[in-house]
Amino acid sequence: MKIKLRSIKTQLSVILLVVMSAAFSLLGFVASERLKALPDIILDQYQEIAIARAHELGNEIHGLSNQVQMISLSATAKSMVLEDIQQMLLSMSKQERFRNFTFSNDQGVAWATYNQFIDISNQQQFKEIFINRKTSYLSNPFFSPFIPEPFPIITISHAITDEEGHHVGLINGVVSTLFIDELLSSISFQQAGYAWIVDNTGVVVAHPDKDITITSDFNQITDLDSSILEKGDDRIFSYLDDGVTFVNVVADIPYTNGWKLILSIDEIQAFAKANELTNTINGSLLISLFLLVIILLVTTNAIVTPILSLQNAFEEAKKGNLNVKADETIPNEIGEAAKSFNQMLTKIKELTYIDPITGLNNLFSFLSEMGQINHKTTLHDQHVYVLILSIDDFKRINSIYGYDIGNDTLKALSGIIQPHLKKHEMIARYFGDEMICSMYSRSELEIRQRVENIIALVRQPITVSGIDIHLDISCGVARFEETSTLSLTIRQATLAKHKAKSDPYTHVIFYSQSIYLEMLSKQDLEEAITLAIENEEFYLLYQPIYHLGESKIKGYEALLRWNHPKYSIVPIIEVIRLAESKGLIQDIGRFVFLEAATKLKALNEHDPTLSIGVNISPIQLQNQTFIDNALLALSHIKFNPQNLVIEITEGATVLDSEEKQNILNRLKFLGFRIAIDDFGSGYSSLLYITKLPIDTIKIDREFIQKIECDDFARVLIVSIISIAKTLNLSVIAEGVETQAQAQELQNLGCDLIQGYYISKPKPL
Repeated sequence: MKIKLRSIKTQLSVILLVVMSAAFSLLGFVASERLKALPDIILDQYQEIAIARAHELGNEIHGLSNQVQMISLSATAKSMVLEDIQQMLLSMSKQERFRNFTFSNDQGVAWATYNQFIDISNQQQFKEIFINRKTSYLSNPFFSPFIPEPFPIITISHAITDEEGHHVGLINGVVSTLFIDELLSSISFQQAGYAWIVDNTGVVVAHPDKDITITSDFNQITDLDSSILEKGDDRIFSYLDDGVTFVNVVADIPYTNGWKLILSIDEIQAFAKANELTNTINGSLLISLFLLVIILLVTTNAIVTPILSLQNAFEEAKKGNLNVKADETIPNEIGEAAKSFNQMLTKIKELTYIDPITGLNNLFSFLSEMGQINHKTTLHDQHVYVLILSIDDFKRINSIYGYDIGNDTLKALSGIIQPHLKKHEMIARYFGDEMICSMYSRSELEIRQRVENIIALVRQPITVSGIDIHLDISCGVARFEETSTLSLTIRQATLAKHKAKSDPYTHVIFYSQSIYLEMLSKQDLEEAITLAIENEEFYLLYQPIYHLGESKIKGYEALLRWNHPKYSIVPIIEVIRLAESKGLIQDIGRFVFLEAATKLKALNEHDPTLSIGVNISPIQLQNQTFIDNALLALSHIKFNPQNLVIEITEGATVLDSEEKQNILNRLKFLGFRIAIDDFGSGYSSLLYITKLPIDTIKIDREFIQKIECDDFARVLIVSIISIAKTLNLSVIAEGVETQAQAQELQNLGCDLIQGYYISKPKPL
């Protein structure tokens, strides 16, 4: 059975125990065999040194290659805009490892950071990138054809690709072999030992002897064939140089084109220690073993303790504890790793818990903090309340001023709210323009007062980038019960917030069961509306428009009704609003338009002067679909468009969109007539008349009801009639319920009336 020893300390302890047991039980035999094997062991050690150093060299080169790759992958490089790439490469060329950088297009026209344009189309890296389609290439050393200098260079090249992966350019990082010579000079061992590098063909890349350059090769130096450098048992070899025999070990340098690192050691010096040890080993073996035990124990503990400490920190972080700290005081790479670990956790904590726009905690942070609440001990018998605060009509700010101002507004809002929170209370970014907040109190009344105070502050103008922003917020509040869950409490606060947004009398609403039941009822109503469209439960009634002077009906207004066993009593205006909010108004509007057009076609066969008015939601005017439906109806039903009146409510948001106005103009061009419904009830009456292609004004029923008792209403009606006649517009009075009202309107010059005085809406 294979036993896995995962602990480093356990592994080292077991190794130590095995080694010591074997040493004491087989003392004589091991000593003899070890002495015989010492030369091979020493060579193996040199081999390990060579491998380690080769990897260090490879990693250095790989690091440089990564830097070049990062440049080639940057958006600046991919843009292929020379000026931008020049600026980037000039800033990068300040790094001491690179002599210079070069940028080339796919024709070989290159610009170097020593501010010179050169042709590299004949250079190997250009051929490898653009002909052989390699993504990167490390050249063998060569002398620069452009800058005369005594030292060879190597180029590290990476392709620049477009979105389809085609090679459109390359970035060269040019490195002098002096850099490699410096790395080699740091590899020192024995008095006469040195390191040198050859490429995959045996040509010298770097050598401590300055007389040996890239014009020399392995065969010239050693009188040996370069095939001996390939992998195999013979990668340890010897050669004679000026009467001195050098033993050599070879290691492949990763991330290169088959470069080899060769460590050459004077054979006498290489085995001098082994010979000395052979002479003294027999007398000092036991002492050495004893000292070895002490050293190994101390070293093991010194090495393993900080590693285990760092491992424990990782384990804590893995469990979700982002507040753990690793020991940075260890004076080696472990300490540096601990420092990097702490920095990484700090960044992760920021990304995990902080909203980048407002600087507040984010929802995850809020949920984590609230999840640790102990209702009894932490809050001292206070109740926990969760608040959802939402800016009313925040889309308007983004639309008018842009998203940057919108984001700055959120920051300003958070800055207003945060100082009014107590210890242990917190505020976080929720979604979009919404904040989520916790407050503690024994009294619901206190929470309401605090929130209303905050709302009062928010209602004062907030200056953002020199712009005065006027805000209003709605707030939903739910109490976090011990028997409840945080997610349920947040949902309850959200329901209360929706209720607050739709309530014109208050901005703060506390969750109650009635709100939940109301939302359920609203959801049922939404589903019923959806099914009503499918089941054809909607129908139209028609209310006559009567001409008092001619004593005859001149047209009708089509009014939507719903045949439903439960929801027929729901005011149709509420049904329309809900359909608008849920995206169902287009289907309902299409039905009303086609049904009215069909009825108009039948009426006009008997009286070609009769018209039908159809109420249109502004949402139907948001895109070309309404025009397409109108054209389809004209084509199939073949009714007279001049007898179909498109009625737009004055309070509707038509003027906020040029597209909506264009659609109305298009309808007018197609022959439809346009009427303003409920005229006088809004704040933009004159704007509607001047900006929209109006044919008819329908006076709001509120003024008609007051015509006999309210002088202001009477004056307003007179003004509307006067304006309409001046502009050659027809006027219809809505909501006429008595003969006296009808007579008064006729006296004022309004002959067209509509209301219960003439007839209730009825089928035709």
